[in-house]
Amino acid sequence: MRKLFPLWLTVVLARLFACQAAALSIPGERGVGSKDAPIVIEVFSDFQCRGCAEFYLQTLTRVIEDYGNKGKVYLIHREYPVPVPSHRYARDAARWALACAAIGQYDRAAAALFHDQSTWGETGEIEATIASVLTPAELANVKQALKNNGDEIDAALANDVSIGRAFPVHGLPSFRIVVRGSETFADHDEPEKALPNLKIYLSLKRYLDEHLAK
Repeated sequence: MRKLFPLWLTVVLARLFACQAAALSIPGERGVGSKDAPIVIEVFSDFQCRGCAEFYLQTLTRVIEDYGNKGKVYLIHREYPVPVPSHRYARDAARWALACAAIGQYDRAAAALFHDQSTWGETGEIEATIASVLTPAELANVKQALKNNGDEIDAALANDVSIGRAFPVHGLPSFRIVVRGSETFADHDEPEKALPNLKIYLSLKRYLDEHLAK
């Protein structure tokens, strides 16, 4: 006669397997391009920061197209929401973006959040912006992650903020450039160094091209 598992053991195992199946995988860094690229740009930003939106839409999108997609630059995005009243939805936006990262859709979510910043930034209706770039099935998965995996999302966000504080971030957007393993630019460096305004695409392009040519 075949032995049967006790009912209590069956229930425990079922719950254990369900928890394992529901585990969320959020990339430790949201990167664009090849990790083997000679240049790494690490950016800290806040989805409700106007300067961050301008930097992303006017500069970083071109960097992705001209350098990231060609294996020359690896661009890392870090979340750094500022806890001030004027950015009251920034943390929620970062959590939505991280949930999207878990299904491989961070870039689309980030672009949409920055592009529609003036809309959701007034109303807090972030879901509508995310829904505009995801399929219904993808949106359902993201909402499920936000509901069931909040601790994991918050841990990923806390990790980014911790890295930013160690950098340290003094203003937003903030970023550093590492060329072949050595940091060559950090925008918190002393003003007397007369650093170029690399938030402007043409200045950043010139900087990247010079280092790639060495």
